[in-house]
Amino acid sequence: MFRVQIYDSSEERYEVPDPVIPVEMDLGSPLVHEGDVQMYATSYSLGSDPFSFQVRRTKTGTVIFDTGVGALVFAHQFLQISARLPSGLVYGLGEHVHDHFKHDMNWRTWAIFNRDAFPEDYSNLYGSHPLYMCIEKDNNAHAVLLLNSNAMEIQLQPTPAVTFRTTGGVLDFYFFMGPTPEEVVRQYTEAVGRPLMPPYWALGFHLGRWGYRTTDYVRDTQKKMRDMNMPQDVAHVDKDILYKQRLFTLDRNNFAKLPDLVKDLHGRGQRFTVVIEPGVAVPRGEPGPYAPLESGERLGVFVNDTWGTQPIQGLGWPGNIMFPDFGNPLTQAWWSEQLREFHQIVPFDGLWITGNEPSNYANGSVNGCLQDNLNQPPYKPTYRNQAGQKTNTKLVPLSDGRRRGARKCFVPEFYDTHQPIIILAAHKLDVPKEYRVAESQRCPTRTRGPPFGAANRIAEHRTKVTNADLVGRAKQGDWITRAHAKHGALNALSGGRRSLVMSRSTFLGSGRYVGHWLGDNASRWPDLGHSIIAMLEFGLFGIPLVGADVCGFYDDANEELCLRWMQLGIFYPLVRNNNAIESSAQDPSAFSEDYKAVARNALKLRYELLPFLYTLFHHAHTKGTTVARPLFHV
Repeated sequence: MFRVQIYDSSEERYEVPDPVIPVEMDLGSPLVHEGDVQMYATSYSLGSDPFSFQVRRTKTGTVIFDTGVGALVFAHQFLQISARLPSGLVYGLGEHVHDHFKHDMNWRTWAIFNRDAFPEDYSNLYGSHPLYMCIEKDNNAHAVLLLNSNAMEIQLQPTPAVTFRTTGGVLDFYFFMGPTPEEVVRQYTEAVGRPLMPPYWALGFHLGRWGYRTTDYVRDTQKKMRDMNMPQDVAHVDKDILYKQRLFTLDRNNFAKLPDLVKDLHGRGQRFTVVIEPGVAVPRGEPGPYAPLESGERLGVFVNDTWGTQPIQGLGWPGNIMFPDFGNPLTQAWWSEQLREFHQIVPFDGLWITGNEPSNYANGSVNGCLQDNLNQPPYKPTYRNQAGQKTNTKLVPLSDGRRRGARKCFVPEFYDTHQPIIILAAHKLDVPKEYRVAESQRCPTRTRGPPFGAANRIAEHRTKVTNADLVGRAKQGDWITRAHAKHGALNALSGGRRSLVMSRSTFLGSGRYVGHWLGDNASRWPDLGHSIIAMLEFGLFGIPLVGADVCGFYDDANEELCLRWMQLGIFYPLVRNNNAIESSAQDPSAFSEDYKAVARNALKLRYELLPFLYTLFHHAHTKGTTVARPLFHV
């Protein structure tokens, strides 16, 4: 691995802070040497205009990155650089839905910023991974990472060439020289962190749905699985169990018996996981306390409006919501306490974190957005189906985020971190030194406003932001730093045993702490195929614990589709059958005896493969290798 960073030494600009890639990493390590020969050479056109540089593989002379194809643009809020590539065999760049693992190089533009969206064709989704791998004409492989957390888009051209456009920060490139695809992944995970080692039970079959109306419904489904002799390790529930869908509550009318059911599952050697979403409800005119809101307001842990005078309110499933600010150290302690108290009520074994892009069903806030160039960018690139598109659509306003009573930049504004909140438990307020963000990095100057809106294809499904200054930067990077730092705290809730955290939204290095499911897919044959591509891409991104909802999340799955998806799903690193409240039941008991027999045999094969799969995860955890991999990795 080696690094090329382009920045303006006279201007302080936002950079993705440690520990995404620790600054103390030895760039002269074996990662950039092959035997006694350095694997790369660089050259720069320091005296020419426009400036350009080349990266060349020394052993073969192949130029893998040549920026001489176009001018470098380094404006205050718009950066662009293009590079000629050695071939059009390009993979990675996520998270999106597309039909082929190899990218289409015919002027295809991919937006990269986290958003809550249905997985539609070519749309950008929950995660941001500006990393691509290229297979050279002689079959050597390398990867290039742009370490930047601003909203961006990347255009692939038939030259072959690539163009990076980002709304701020710096151009911070990392090169991973391989020379094999598997070595590329090993080098990348050496930089951003090795993937977590999941608990053994997490590799078994998960079954759940959004739409369990009562505890008895869940209990009945579990009994049917046992009666069919269908193997299952994990039972999963959605927001149904919450009182009025409010975070950290239990619906005592319909789910009062849920804690007893969880104890019964534990007695049978099974595990129980729940969905949580970060938005904290703001009840209107209702008697009685809501402890998470009251304690959060008292401690000042919520994201404030542009002026820092009051918490901003968006919309979520429970109605008006406030957003915890995980850039504030107090928030981690507050969050940990809420999680601990909820665990005392429902002794869950794992979390599925959704809506942490962060998601917001208002465009900015319930009171709208400040009409400035953060929320109304003056430049938008041309792309399809983008009428009225804004980077703050369905997100937190990009100009919000300052804590009451704090100096202007105490909370990292969203604008330069268009990445996820991954909200994990923390039992202690202290953050290890290696995870602390330097004050100079935490609060840079002159970081406001996107001059263009990154391409985002489906107008009605855009991710809404909570405010431009806050989501442009903090949506992807700095919030994730402190949230990740205490991942072991959730294990403490389980008595020191490894637990499971699955996150819908991801960023560089997320695989150290979480797995990922592929979101709100549909019961359609194309979605089955897309899941294979995404599974392989997340292996490249260093997040091998990945899978799609078997049979699809939305719509009604017919028996043939569900059967074939089950036969595929047993080879996902993580296999879960889970669907939405509007959809027909699709657990194995919902189908014919023929289906049940085939599903039972498929799951039997899955469990026979568990020792092998667990070994692959150990190799990923210790060596950085992939778990599910394309054949050309062999």
